[in-house]
Parts: sequence; structure tokens; C-alpha cells
Amino acid sequence: MTENGNKGGMWLLAIVLITALFCAAASVIYVISDDSVTAAAYRDPELSPALIRGSILDRNGRYLAIQAPDYGFSIHLHNAGAQEAAAFIAGYTEENAISVGNRIEKGESFIRITDLLDSDDFDAIMKELEDFQLSDDINPVSIERRRYFYPSFSMITGNVDSSMHGISGIELIFDSDLSAIPETDSAISHGKDIRLTLDSDLQQELYDTMLVTARYGRAAILSPDGKVLAFYGRANEEELMSMVDAIGTEPFQAPAFPHSTINSIRNCSIYLEVPASSAPMVKAAINAVISRMTTVF
Repeated sequence: MTENGNKGGMWLLAIVLITALFCAAASVIYVISDDSVTAAAYRDPELSPALIRGSILDRNGRYLAIQAPDYGFSIHLHNAGAQEAAAFIAGYTEENAISVGNRIEKGESFIRITDLLDSDDFDAIMKELEDFQLSDDINPVSIERRRYFYPSFSMITGNVDSSMHGISGIELIFDSDLSAIPETDSAISHGKDIRLTLDSDLQQELYDTMLVTARYGRAAILSPDGKVLAFYGRANEEELMSMVDAIGTEPFQAPAFPHSTINSIRNCSIYLEVPASSAPMVKAAINAVISRMTTVF
């Protein structure tokens, strides 16, 4: 009987130990399970902190529009406080107050800051701007960051808004290509560059010529194979698309220039939209421009 009693005690002890082990295991499982619920199951990837918009280039790879760290003062004087504003702005440029004042009086609405700014410089200017008001109603200048455009190309390249999205011209039509998409594990993300068929030297010459001969007209110079080398005047979407040669590294299947042209020298052709009375003079002036071209087709 004693032996059976001992066996019974051993079984009881074994049951107790097994039960204790099971409870301990359950506790560990519960703790692990509880921790897994509160721990982050997914971490967002780090996206590029710097987004650089693609550039617009001419046929030779020269920049027509490029995102640059150009800060400047946006002028909104409404004929008030030009001298005070000029004195304030001059402190951040290489010009004196008289020079800046003259530019403002001529209608310039954006005065570029000469030196690149770091965050401390920018914060300092912002603090000064808070104090710089001519009255409660007149805040004559504000600081902005803009892209710099070559003036004779702006009707073609277009413009961007403060959030660096296209609002006109090539910038608007190809905004999705030019805009940078944030990438993971990359400090900088770049949009695609767009290369045009334009030749910037010829474009400048056509611009200067048309200002003198037919300021409010429209004109284009086309290469022997029909590519638009220069364009003057406001262009619609179809015209602008005909000037695109490549997007990123891929050739762009541009539509043909949508207007009839007249023959010119060097196997080029000219599109003119000017008063009939001035057309011969304008054509002669443009032919003189073409004759000076150094490009060989």
C-alpha cells in the first residue's frame, strides 16, 4: 500500500510540474504575442528629401530652363515705398539702392539675391521682413524662390508655380515628366530633362529681329528636315509639342509643325504670321539671321 501511495504522490507531483510548465509557456507566448501587437509591423521607407525638377535644354544641350537655388525679393509696391524697398533689397545684392530702385521703377517684379542662402541666412531675412513694413497695409516685398528663365524663351519653356509645377508652356504640357518622383534610399530625386529642337543662338537672333521688325507677329525657322530651330510669339500646345526632341534619354515622336512654310536660304524654311505689308521686310531680316548660322545640317 505504501508503494502505491508513493506512486500516487509521484503522479500528482508530475501533474503539478507539467501544469506549472504549461502556465509558464503560456505566459511567455502571451508576452511575445502582446509585444508583436504593439511593435511596428511596417516602417515607411525614407523618401528623397530633395526633389529636383528636370531641365529644359536646346538641341545642343544648353539650358533654357533649370531649377536653381535662386532666391529673390518679389516686389508688390503699388507705387508706394520704392526707395525704402530698394534700400532694403540692396543689402542682399551686389547693387546699390539707386540701381535697385531704377529696376523697380522700370517694372521689375523680382530682384534676385546674389549669394546663395543657407537656412540661417533665409531665417534672418524672414525675421527682418516681419519688421519691414511701410504701414499696416503695405508690405512692399517678400522673399521667394524661383526658377530662372532666359527671357527670350519664357513663352516656350513656360513657368512654374511656387510648388515647382508647370503652369504654362512646355513646363505645363510635360509637367509629369519634368516633376521629380520621390525615391527610396536616395538623397535626391530628379525629374526627366526635356531636349527641344531649338537652337538657343538662333532663337535669340530671331527674338531680337522680330522685336524690331514685327513685335506682335509670330515666326519660326525650320531646318531642312522640318525641325523647329527658332520660334517667336505665343505658341499653342500643338506648336510647342512639335519643338520637343527627347524626354529623358528617349526620343520623342513629335508631331509635325502644324503650319505651312515658305522657302528660305540654306534649305531652311520660314513660317510667318505678320501683316502682309511688312512680310517682305521681315522675311529679308530673318534670311539675314539664317545666313549667319554656324550650324551645319
